Amino acid sequence: MKRTFQIIFLSAVVTLLVVACNFPGQKGNGGAAATPDLINTAAALTVQAVQTELAQDPTELAQNTLVPTWTSEAAFTATPGVPTNTPLPTWTPFPTQTPKPAATNTPYIPCNQMSFVRDYTVPDGTWMQPKQRFTKIWEVKNTGTCTWDAAYSIVFANEGTAMGAPVSQPISDAPVEPGEVLKIALVFTAPNTDDDYSGRWRLQSGSGEEFGAFTVKITVDGNPWPFLLADYACSAEWRSNAGILPCPGDKGSSNGYVYATKKPVFETGYEDDENTIVMAPRAIEDGETRGEFYMMRMPTDPAFFATVIGCMDQKPNCDVIMTLKYRLDGDATEHTIGQWDERFDGSITTVNIDLSGYALEDKLVHWIFYVEADGAATDDVVFWLNPRVYVP
Repeated sequence: MKRTFQIIFLSAVVTLLVVACNFPGQKGNGGAAATPDLINTAAALTVQAVQTELAQDPTELAQNTLVPTWTSEAAFTATPGVPTNTPLPTWTPFPTQTPKPAATNTPYIPCNQMSFVRDYTVPDGTWMQPKQRFTKIWEVKNTGTCTWDAAYSIVFANEGTAMGAPVSQPISDAPVEPGEVLKIALVFTAPNTDDDYSGRWRLQSGSGEEFGAFTVKITVDGNPWPFLLADYACSAEWRSNAGILPCPGDKGSSNGYVYATKKPVFETGYEDDENTIVMAPRAIEDGETRGEFYMMRMPTDPAFFATVIGCMDQKPNCDVIMTLKYRLDGDATEHTIGQWDERFDGSITTVNIDLSGYALEDKLVHWIFYVEADGAATDDVVFWLNPRVYVP
């Protein structure tokens, strides 16, 4: 209400000033100067008009005097000489950048390329007697784009020693298509002096290009003692009716297999902690597996052969014949030391054989482990616990 009064009062003052400035006879309008009485009369009339308006209802006053009449936007016309307000253009966002697809580089695959798969026999560090003859087998894969035909060969890379193997020989089982695996076999003779030895070999194409690499590494020791055969398990050559077996073998293979373990669990449920040879015959009727250890020189004193044998744990249908044989180096005749019929019956067999009656002192001897399925080969997995030759 106070604000309304202020507005009305200001309006009256302005009106009074306008009237005074434009009163007839005011100087500057070409008439005589206004007299004080006339001015006072006009002011009095203006004040009286203001008081009359104040006497009205404030709501009515606000409605009639202070609220302007709304004039639609269309009623306004541009004043000449005054620029019209031009609205800014609507913002158009920049187009989303579509990333370019990453360039894919197709790797170049050469014609001749090989990758090493595994040592099939005689893994690195295998023990050998001086002058020991042995066969080393590798598995390699053709990872190039060219087929290895009969013109491809295995060549000595002039690194290390060839150990009596030929410096070049054709590959077997040619052709070998890209993606296929090839077994490479070379026959070596261990040097005569105790030491560590190695040799490096490569493949060679018919055009003379050499590629790939695979090695043989052995330890020559003429007097390892005591002779713990499980420590040298892969120094033996393992075979079944299906041919040469890898060492360590492929557990569960239907061709038969062999491996060494330091945690065997017997059919009694007992877990031992000694190094043990585990064998399985080929999975056919009366299938067999055998391993012949490379020659060892027997001590000059009478010795014993000792081990514990039986079926492995959780093999309830195990039923095999286990045999221990030997042959003298240079003699093809095999001699049986002992034979045992082993079944999954909750018991194991302790073996301790006096070798003095076989006249083996100071001779080179090949020990042969043999296992044969007694009928079906289901569950036929057996163990030789810490087999050894020792002098009491």
